[in-house]
Amino acid sequence: MKILILSQYFPPDVTAAAYRISETARILKERGHDVVVITSTPHKGGQETLDESAFSKEDVVRVPVQPLSGQGVKAYLSQYLGFAFKALWEALRLRKHFSYDVVWVSSPPLFVVVTSLCLQVLARRPTILDIRDIWPETAVGVGKVRRGSLTEKIGKVLETLAYRHSRALTCVSKPMKEYIGKHTERKVDVVYNGVMMEHTGSFASILSTSLDHPQRLVFCYSGNLGYCQGLESVVAAFAAALHDPVMVGSRLDIVGTGVLEDTLRQQVDRLGIADSVQFYGVKPKTEAMAIMARSNVLLIPLVDSDAFEMTVPSKVFDCMSIGQPIIGGLRGEGAEILAESGANIVVPPENVEALSDAFVKMCKEWDERAGRAVENVRIVRDRYTRKISVDVLEAALAAVTE
Repeated sequence: MKILILSQYFPPDVTAAAYRISETARILKERGHDVVVITSTPHKGGQETLDESAFSKEDVVRVPVQPLSGQGVKAYLSQYLGFAFKALWEALRLRKHFSYDVVWVSSPPLFVVVTSLCLQVLARRPTILDIRDIWPETAVGVGKVRRGSLTEKIGKVLETLAYRHSRALTCVSKPMKEYIGKHTERKVDVVYNGVMMEHTGSFASILSTSLDHPQRLVFCYSGNLGYCQGLESVVAAFAAALHDPVMVGSRLDIVGTGVLEDTLRQQVDRLGIADSVQFYGVKPKTEAMAIMARSNVLLIPLVDSDAFEMTVPSKVFDCMSIGQPIIGGLRGEGAEILAESGANIVVPPENVEALSDAFVKMCKEWDERAGRAVENVRIVRDRYTRKISVDVLEAALAAVTE
């Protein structure tokens, strides 16, 4: 097949969406498909580099997007709308040189729904819309959009159009599939945010040096420092847990950057725990995962929102593939997956008291849970690799082209 992929996020941006698209495109190309990605110029402040052996200059078409001049809704709308319409123009122009058979469009941002619908009419090619987050509900849940506002109403209209008028849909979890299925008769497939297991092979030597109970535990969060992650609750819970004697000497490592980085640094100083918290800044994915492997416990927090109960964060699979015990503050299918191995502790999201207790409990039970953590790796390897996810996507793409 000749496949066109539209995604605002792509390496060198350091985001889960960028890795989802680039790794999926790479696997599709390895399987003999012609793949072209239309994306934006880098705008997420990452340091990741693109594997030039996998993508030629012609494989990745970039359109300029306006950098965010602020954190308000207008700044985001300007960037999202700019990408949606420029991507449509490039997709139509590309038809002269690359006669694609099908289009896979990744959302959010939700405005790419308009791009998807226009392509079905103007390019006369079937489109599959990939839903990574339920919008605008996610934006409302984290306070970026006010309930009942004009922005939410427009988002709801676009959401309805997306579900009803795409040829088919993909999403990242079973609950999300059930939610979308209530709004459309189109076929919906679950394409999980799987992992590239070959990227985790080097972690075995790192882990082998840390299987004995350390004198102090290192807890590690790696990812975006944004509104969705509930990191202020993590810092507050860690500060509270440090009062327990079993936590003496423990450290919290924070890898990544985002709009709340300064807020978190100020919170750490205010709580008087600067000596126990280390900020690494943004790192390439392989380096970030190596830092995670050298720690003792990994953290997967989310804010408490119904929208997030319907998703499975990509870091669930990334963390499980490393083979360390995990503390998760989330609900839904992601919590169920984490609970399977017996190595991890799952608590309600943004519950500072429960999270603080989890820090202490993990210190007391680390030997037993670290021994069980190999089951985390087995679960991911057997059910949640990126290649297994691409199997589902490949079948969905083939079905709409028939």
